[in-house]
Amino acid sequence: MMPDRLIVDKRSQPASQALDLFRLLWRSKYILLTGAFLGFAIGAVAAWLTPPAYRATVVMMPNAETGFADGLGSALGQAGGLAALVGLGRDGNRVDEAIAILESRKFTESLIIEHQLLPKLFPKAWNSAAGEWRVSNSDQPKAFDGFVRFQKLQRVRRDNKSGLVRLELIWPDAVEAADLANSMVARLNDDMRERDIAEATRSVELLNLELSRTEVVAIQSSIQKLIEANIRRRTLANTRQDYVFRVIDPAVAIESGHYFRPRPLLYVAAGGFSGLLLGAVFVALMHFGRLVRRTEAATGIS
Repeated sequence: MMPDRLIVDKRSQPASQALDLFRLLWRSKYILLTGAFLGFAIGAVAAWLTPPAYRATVVMMPNAETGFADGLGSALGQAGGLAALVGLGRDGNRVDEAIAILESRKFTESLIIEHQLLPKLFPKAWNSAAGEWRVSNSDQPKAFDGFVRFQKLQRVRRDNKSGLVRLELIWPDAVEAADLANSMVARLNDDMRERDIAEATRSVELLNLELSRTEVVAIQSSIQKLIEANIRRRTLANTRQDYVFRVIDPAVAIESGHYFRPRPLLYVAAGGFSGLLLGAVFVALMHFGRLVRRTEAATGIS
């Protein structure tokens, strides 16, 4: 009979412990409610004091690669090495390259310098009334510091199924956020256009030089096709406004009440939960302290 009784007691231990825990929390309900209330209050104050930030989104569709890639099959077959030399033997997909440039240090630093974004990226170090930095020259943020902080505010997402590319920018001013996001896309298209125009121009010069050096008819024909492709490439870059990305949905200024952060309900809920959790920890520590004191007292008596 004794073993069966022990088994029953062991099986009933978890239920008994859960009941004891519930009784403990119920006896300490006012402490838990106080912690939750303080958490709610702290969350509300944090939401009130947090400066609002807005999200601007630009939806883009990559333009099809046309112009310089068409009609190159036969030419590349006969002059593949020469085509690679002038930049036509690379992968025709420019989306990855464009996204890499958009997130690059050089592109971001030039954007920060052009739009004078350092004071807005480091508002605590900037005296807007005096129009100067509050810190010494050695402590003033540099373009690279702005790049590091700007990277945390922008996000580029690519949907492989639809092909759409989304540029998201978090900024303290809704109008500036939209203008800056649209400016980034326009600047990217201009940068890629200038790169391709310069590359196509250099390619044509090199190909014309090679054409004047050779007398083989087959090679001359291949070189002429490459020259024609680069001329089409340069013409396309000069005439297409949305060169790499075609804007499907430009960024617009969001209304002042629809900011991205803070989210008051989330702040208050997180604060209340944290306060309740801390209250439960406080109750558990108090209970553990009482158990320790009782154990010490019992040991001293014995």
